Amino acid sequence: MDPDLLSAALVAWIWPPAKSYPSQDDDAVLARYGPTVGPAVLSELRALTNDFFRSNAVREVRGLRAIGDRAAAEFSARHPEISGEAVAALAASYTYAYK
Repeated sequence: MDPDLLSAALVAWIWPPAKSYPSQDDDAVLARYGPTVGPAVLSELRALTNDFFRSNAVREVRGLRAIGDRAAAEFSARHPEISGEAVAALAASYTYAYK
């Protein structure tokens, strides 16, 4: 799947306009990409998010910023095709889960 599409979808999924905290808004993705492409996009987003959350940063470093930075660096090394904005959204979701 196109990395630019996935990057934009990650941001829309994690940071929907109506939310001030990270979430996983399936409806926002389905509304944006439709019933044909949307489910495949969601599947990819879940796989990328699961890969990000594989990080052990939360157990290896101290401080939310350091945890997010470490997890983001690990993920970016595995997925250089994903935009910095999308990686930042994933990092926000990761650190929010552990705050």
